[in-house]
Amino acid sequence: FKQKYSQIKSENEKEAQKQAQAYLQNYFTPVEDKLRNQQYADFNEFEKDIKEIEQIFMERGPPGPNRKAICQDYIINSLIDGCDYFLRTMKSELKLQDSLTKESQSKLEARIQELKTDLQKCKDESDSKIRTLENEKAQLNAKEQSMRESLNELKKEKENSEKEYKT
Repeated sequence: FKQKYSQIKSENEKEAQKQAQAYLQNYFTPVEDKLRNQQYADFNEFEKDIKEIEQIFMERGPPGPNRKAICQDYIINSLIDGCDYFLRTMKSELKLQDSLTKESQSKLEARIQELKTDLQKCKDESDSKIRTLENEKAQLNAKEQSMRESLNELKKEKENSEKEYKT
């Protein structure tokens, strides 16, 4: 009698496990599809669906021994798959952001170098213009001085001529 009881109990456990797994697979398939098709915005949305499945299973799932353990196995495996998916996605996004950041940094560094070159060119041109203007100023000052001296000489000559003319 005990042997028959053990055999029936074992068969009952196996059948309950099959029914629980089939029930869970029914609910987890759409979640796995959403995950595979990248339809989850974030891990929290995924986790919410997993918790809903757990609650539905515990309330309406097939009865049987070890049903909580079977459910938890499915949940743990799904959470591991979800974590793996979201970690790979985040890693990919971080690589892309890193690449974009490096590209942007390179462009900005090139632009800075270009602006530095332009600034140096403007500075050199300004310095050259200043030197040219200072030379022109010095020449004009020398010319003015020369003309003043010539004017003074002409005034003296005129005075001398007027003195001579009067005498």
